Amino acid sequence: MVRKYYNLGLGITLTLLMIIGFYSINFAYRRLNRPGMSVQMRHLFLKKHAIYVFILIIFQLIQLLYNYFELFNLFDRETIERMKEADNTKKFKIIQHISIIAILITGFILGVIRLYDPIFRLMLK
Repeated sequence: MVRKYYNLGLGITLTLLMIIGFYSINFAYRRLNRPGMSVQMRHLFLKKHAIYVFILIIFQLIQLLYNYFELFNLFDRETIERMKEADNTKKFKIIQHISIIAILITGFILGVIRLYDPIFRLMLK
């Protein structure tokens, strides 16, 4: 019973993250359509914001998939024991490595996205 509610909680949290992310893109688009900003800057800001949102959602999905794999392994105990005997458990550690790499490179990727901003590049000079 607890697993059912935990799964439901994780799914709702991810769904809320996606809804808020997509709403923020829509909200930024509506706010940027006001007069006073050039079209080029509008597109640049909206593109950068959308990339931020999509990258963060992708990394959260990777983390969620790893958590689901660790918490709710789909294999029964007999299958797991046979895999341990055959030493095939390394195949299932790929998900763990991808998850760790995603955590470690999140800041780097967001920094690279930030380099698209001309004002930020000007500040670096």
